[in-house]
Amino acid sequence: MASKNPGPLSSEELSVGIVACIENSQSLIRAGNLLLLEGCLGSALANFSIADQENGKVQVLWKMAELASDDDANWDRLWKAFRDHRNKAASGYMGSRDQGLSDLEWGNEARFAKKVYGPKAERIRQGVLYVDFIKADRTWTSPWNADIAVLTRIRETAQKTLEGLLEIRNRDLFSPKALSIKKDVYTQFSGPTIPKGANAPKKYEIIGNETRFRLTTYFDKLEAEGFDVPPEFRY
Repeated sequence: MASKNPGPLSSEELSVGIVACIENSQSLIRAGNLLLLEGCLGSALANFSIADQENGKVQVLWKMAELASDDDANWDRLWKAFRDHRNKAASGYMGSRDQGLSDLEWGNEARFAKKVYGPKAERIRQGVLYVDFIKADRTWTSPWNADIAVLTRIRETAQKTLEGLLEIRNRDLFSPKALSIKKDVYTQFSGPTIPKGANAPKKYEIIGNETRFRLTTYFDKLEAEGFDVPPEFRY
């Protein structure tokens, strides 16, 4: 069984893990499409759902690239997110909106995951491979009566996120060198001076401004090292 918290990962280890998740997502979507052609809706939905979560794991691993090796609390928090189905699916959903990657502020990931990927979606995920009786609905669920609308939505989300991740991978932005630059920027971050008193910004404004400043600094350093960063990746 995999360790719940393997501890800090190097840029090389993160790069290997990210590429493995992307390749697995690609394979799962390909298999899901073949199953869909055969009319196996439940099995197809299972593949798309898992692919969606593999995409979500990339978001978590990318976020790990920001952490210092001795940041035990955040390593523990992100490893928990990496193992949690709702967090992974919520992250995959956010990735479909943000060119493959989302810079979601991970302090409130559990609350965010519950909002985006709630109990109903979790029941769907659990019901795509098994026959079960749902007490609240007084009905049996079966992989053969999977909701085609839900299947289509999850399939489209997984595919859209994967397309963005493949583009990022093809630009070597998941390479050990690129991830090492991200770690250097985020662990040595020193943002602009924040006004105090009556002119002090709201907390959400501070977080938003710091996030944009970090990303801008990171992308600038990538470009200085010869990486190709598309304009749409910037805020």
